[in-house]
Amino acid sequence: MLKFIIIALLLSPTCKICAQIKEYKLLDKTADANINPHLLNILDTSRSRLSLLDNAFKPVKGTFTVYRFIATFEGTSFTNKQKKFHDILIAKTNRKNKIISAYQYTLEWADAPDADLYVKTAKGNYLTNNMAIDNFMFERIFYDDKANRKLKEHAVIKLE
Repeated sequence: MLKFIIIALLLSPTCKICAQIKEYKLLDKTADANINPHLLNILDTSRSRLSLLDNAFKPVKGTFTVYRFIATFEGTSFTNKQKKFHDILIAKTNRKNKIISAYQYTLEWADAPDADLYVKTAKGNYLTNNMAIDNFMFERIFYDDKANRKLKEHAVIKLE
């Protein structure tokens, strides 16, 4: 009986667990590129949030391939209102698609910008379609609370 209830909840259209799984859809792929090494210095949230895509998260010339992804979802803002949010994931890979570095950031973050910037800590992963972002093992770079440094969300990468 318990199994039936759990399955019914997971299949329910109001299931919170199911509703939270999101997709990072490919925005673009840039060859002979790199992630901007000055990312932390130019992460300015006083600008239009989507303009960060063309500033801080825009690839620069380099020897790698840079992938940019976006996940759009509805959530509750710090003002307790429902709002559309955009999570950005940027990944740098070598020619074999081995992930060298990656960052994740919510464009609508209202606090100090670096408080929501996550960096990949996993080693040896290759970027693949339908890859779970848990595999990146993202952690906040600058955050005092060590218990809350890890990114706690379920999502997948869509390369196509």
